[in-house]
Amino acid sequence: MRFITISGFAGSGKSSLISLIIKDFSKRGLKTCVVKRAEEIEIRKHEAEFMKSGAKSVVVISPDISLAVFNRRLELKDIPSLVSCDFLLLEGFKREPLPRIVVAKNEEEASELTDEWTIALTSFRRSLKARNVLFVSPEQIPELILDKSPYFPLWTDCGLCGHRNCVSFLRSSLSEGPLPCPAADKLKSQ
Repeated sequence: MRFITISGFAGSGKSSLISLIIKDFSKRGLKTCVVKRAEEIEIRKHEAEFMKSGAKSVVVISPDISLAVFNRRLELKDIPSLVSCDFLLLEGFKREPLPRIVVAKNEEEASELTDEWTIALTSFRRSLKARNVLFVSPEQIPELILDKSPYFPLWTDCGLCGHRNCVSFLRSSLSEGPLPCPAADKLKSQ
């Protein structure tokens, strides 16, 4: 599973960009999943009561969608067991050491969010500049991330890839090109 983080401040266009990417990938026949980081999750009265009572998880099924709520904070390493897709989009995670596309409203936001993990900068408002980061229009982002985005590691720091940990593996994927996580490949073949 390949992945990329879409980061930006509130109102920058993260959700709009994710929707644009999903539509593009759907036309290509790619199954896309989204994991959104939120500071707070609002759940309804009954679900909240079940969680307070000690339920480990609550699944809500309606005619159109389903929602799973877990009574703990999930980690990145939990994601592969929860979703099955060709491409994973992570929304938020702006302070994590993860490859990202930064969505910004202005140069100040772009400057604050771009770092060594930034693959590209985009904006729905205008062309922006930030320290040695490529600006790409939102419409060009799907093609860029299909080319540049890494494979999602298992977050086991196993060393099968030849790196000391998964963060180091991801860092090399940015400079050398995307390579599959050997631990994930090994698990898949079992």
